[in-house]
Amino acid sequence: MRSAPLLLLLALLVPPAALAGGPDVRVEGERVVADLVVSAAEADVRALVDDPWRIAALYDGENTTITRVASGDCDTLYYAVDSFIGEVTYNVRFCVGPSGARAVLAEPLEDMKAYEATWQVTATDAGTRIHYELHVVPAMKLPRRAIRGSTRRSVKKLFVRLAEELGG
Repeated sequence: MRSAPLLLLLALLVPPAALAGGPDVRVEGERVVADLVVSAAEADVRALVDDPWRIAALYDGENTTITRVASGDCDTLYYAVDSFIGEVTYNVRFCVGPSGARAVLAEPLEDMKAYEATWQVTATDAGTRIHYELHVVPAMKLPRRAIRGSTRRSVKKLFVRLAEELGG
């Protein structure tokens, strides 16, 4: 799940004007939060958000390599992301629960200080609601406001593609 790979770095390549309208994506404190209701069945939405490779493909196609190591109830996912500044690597503990998936940085690394992504999927009268929260702290020195803004644009891009894929 990727919530994705390093959304911040890839978001810097996306012009903000290209992301107008669509899903509700906002900054709340240190997190970027997104909500979207789609027409797809809950089981189909869960199958997508519980699969890190499908999320990575929707987000950036071939720029991300994910290696999964099964370890108990959760898996460890090793991400390598080709970005404009070179390859960025990090690993997360990825767990799928009854209402969604969660990924947390397994250990601070050279490229990433903190990463937490949470997906919640629930059936509604209007379809299926996807709720996503992402907190990213890259190791590079950037103003927090710039990080949150770039992350917001990146999540918006992902959610526009989710809406296209799932009928949002």
